[in-house]
Amino acid sequence: MGLIAGLGIAWLLLPRFLTPGEAEDLRSVPEPEPITAEVEEGILREVIQLEGVVGPEVEVSVEAWQPVGAARPVLTFSPAIGSMVEAGQVIVAVSGRPLIFLGPVPNLYRDLFRGLAGPDVAGLQQLMIETGHLESDHGEDGVFGEVTEDGVEALYESLGYQPAPSPKEVTEEQMLVAQNTVDQAQQSLRAARQSGDRTSTNIAARSLAIASAQVDALSESPRLALPAAETLALPNDRIVVAGSRESVGSVVEAGGPLLDLRTENMVVNASTSRLRSVDLVTGLVAVITGAKGTLEAHLVWTGSDLDDPSQVALKLGFDAGSYLPGDRVIIEIETGTTVEPVVSVPVSAVRTDGDGESYVTVVSDEQRRRVSVSLGVTLGGRTAVRGALTPGQLVLVGGR
Repeated sequence: MGLIAGLGIAWLLLPRFLTPGEAEDLRSVPEPEPITAEVEEGILREVIQLEGVVGPEVEVSVEAWQPVGAARPVLTFSPAIGSMVEAGQVIVAVSGRPLIFLGPVPNLYRDLFRGLAGPDVAGLQQLMIETGHLESDHGEDGVFGEVTEDGVEALYESLGYQPAPSPKEVTEEQMLVAQNTVDQAQQSLRAARQSGDRTSTNIAARSLAIASAQVDALSESPRLALPAAETLALPNDRIVVAGSRESVGSVVEAGGPLLDLRTENMVVNASTSRLRSVDLVTGLVAVITGAKGTLEAHLVWTGSDLDDPSQVALKLGFDAGSYLPGDRVIIEIETGTTVEPVVSVPVSAVRTDGDGESYVTVVSDEQRRRVSVSLGVTLGGRTAVRGALTPGQLVLVGGR
C-alpha cells in the first residue's frame, strides 16, 4: 500500500507535457485589450436622478366642533366636492357657525378680541386688508383695536353670519399688565435715546406705540371675538375640497371628520439616502419628466423620512399643469456644474505615483505615454484636468 501511495505522489509531481493541440489553443488566446476613454472638453454636471410622486403640498381633514350654545352639532353648510375655497371664505358651517379659511396666515391658537396683540393679530389684519375689510393704513399693526374689531364684524357680515360675542370683559389685571408694558417700553425708549443708537431707538419707539395702542384697545370692553375654533389656516390662498364625509342636515359628532381638504398647489414627493442628500439644498433647480411632459421644479424642502429613518424626504415645488395627485415622475436635480467648459477624463483614468504626482496614460497606435496633470473639480464621474492633453485623445482606464 505504501508503494502504491508513493507512486501516486510521484506521478503528481512529474512535469506534465502539453499535446500539440493544447499548446496551439494557448497560443490563440488574445492578450487583453486596453480599456480606454476619450479626453473630452465641455461642461461637467453632477445630476441626481430620483423617482417621485405628485401630490398636494398639504392635506387636512376638517373635524366637527361643538359651537357655544348649540344643543348638538348639526352640519348646516358643506361645499361640493372639487370646489375651490379662497382665503376669507367659509369652508363649512356647524349649527350656524362658520369655519373661515384664513389662507397662509398663522393658525390662531387663541380666541382674538379687542386688547390682544401679537403676530396672530397681524396675520388676521393682513387677511382683512386683502379681502377689503380693513384699510392698509389702519394704524393698529399687530394690535386688536376698535378698527380691527369693525373689520372682523364686516368680514362676518359679508359672509352672512353674525360675529361671535366677546368671551369675557376686560379685567383690572389685564389693564395693569398692559400699563406695565407701556412703562417698560418708555424706559427702553429713554435708554435707547441716551445711547444714540438710531436702530435701537426706532425699535423701542415702535414697541411703545404697540403697547400704548393695546392700552387704548383695552379701555373699552370688546364687542365681539374671533374664536380660534372658527378659523383654519393653510399655506395657500386657495384650497380644494377633496372629499365630504357628511351631508347637510346630519347630526355630527364633535371631533368627527367632516371634509377632506388639500392645497391647490402641487409638489413632487421623493426620498433618497442620507449620503446622496448631502449636496441637496433648497433652491436647487430640478427637471420633472413624466407621461404629461417635462417641467422645471425647485427643491423647496428636505427633512427626515418618517417611514424610513435612513432616508431623507424631499419636496419639489412646480407648476403642475396637467399633472394630478398620484402621477409618477422622474426627477433630475443638478447638484453641481463647472459653468464653463473644461478638459476632463474619467476618474478611473487618473493615477498617482509614489511622489504624489497625478498622471494619465495616453494610448495611441499601441504606444503609451505618461502625461502629468493637475486635477480640478470632479462631477458626474469625470475629473477636470490641466496638462498636455487634447480632446479626442484616448487615455487608459483599465486592462493591461
